[in-house]
Amino acid sequence: MNFLLAIPTFAWFAFAMLAYFAAEYWSKLWGGGPTWQLAVLINIAYTVSTVGWLAIMAERKQLILMSMLWYLMGGIVSIFVGYILFHEQLSTLQWVGVGTTMLSIMLLSS
Repeated sequence: MNFLLAIPTFAWFAFAMLAYFAAEYWSKLWGGGPTWQLAVLINIAYTVSTVGWLAIMAERKQLILMSMLWYLMGGIVSIFVGYILFHEQLSTLQWVGVGTTMLSIMLLSS
């Protein structure tokens, strides 16, 4: 497992978030028309993302801080996929909820 430590945390984080992005994107497609191929891709992408998470934890060993950063970035990825790529609409109150959620995660991780 020493190879996990040879790669910087930032690189693992970027790798894991890229896999998470793919999983979220394919999940949205799957919601519009489920296929077994998409289900397989989604599970592979989430598994790859989890490998990145495990590498981050092996290197950093800071569960609280890394978890908060993970949730913040995961939220940003989900917003990007839903709002930017798929043009999902949120009400003003829902945007307030998204904003306060992101703010709370940032405050917890500082």
